Amino acid sequence: MVTRPLHTVGTLSRSLKDLEAHLDDTVASARASGVSWDKIGRAVGITRQGAQRRWEALSAGAYPDSARE
Repeated sequence: MVTRPLHTVGTLSRSLKDLEAHLDDTVASARASGVSWDKIGRAVGITRQGAQRRWEALSAGAYPDSARE
């Protein structure tokens, strides 16, 4: 039956979007608290540069200039 797998795909897609939004918010909060891009990248399993590219726009203005790397 095709309906069941399609329902599961839709459910998982919505869950993934919710998780990504939560991750975005948490990264912005971590940056506002002074957590480095290196630590965030390691927590997610990517490089510092990758983390910065992915989330820098979300955290822009969320922390003072002195906390930037």
